[in-house]
Amino acid sequence: MNKVAPGLCYVIEQALWCDLVMHISRMNDRPDMGKYKHLSVKCLQDLLCATAESKTRDLFADVDQQCQFAHDSRNKLIAHRDYETALRKGAEPIPAGTLDEMQKAIDAITKLLNVLELHYCQRTVVYDAFGVLGGADRLLHVLKLGWEEIEKNLVRPTQDG
Repeated sequence: MNKVAPGLCYVIEQALWCDLVMHISRMNDRPDMGKYKHLSVKCLQDLLCATAESKTRDLFADVDQQCQFAHDSRNKLIAHRDYETALRKGAEPIPAGTLDEMQKAIDAITKLLNVLELHYCQRTVVYDAFGVLGGADRLLHVLKLGWEEIEKNLVRPTQDG
């Protein structure tokens, strides 16, 4: 897809990345900020029985640690655009985060939620069933075939499509 429409791929990639950063941040927000209450995994901490609390103490800490990159990106770059960071006035650069960090944050949240689900409901949940939806591999295959045909016939698309 990058060969066919690199600009479009970049825009889609950035939109998806920012969306994931926002969702990970919200999942791990403080339960209340000012007059507003937020629904996040941290809300659950005050509701746990002693047994569940002891099982999840380290998991909550891991979620905090793994989600820190997302909070930094959201608070300083995506949602609020920190003044010092935007103008580069003595602010520390913010690492954008990596795909590995993103996956570790998602895995930490999933593990925490599944331990709680197992404790209270005696079952777990499949949170990563996205691949079951299908279609992406097929789309990429069709695009590849079309691009190969263009290359074979040396037909170059115009800038307008």
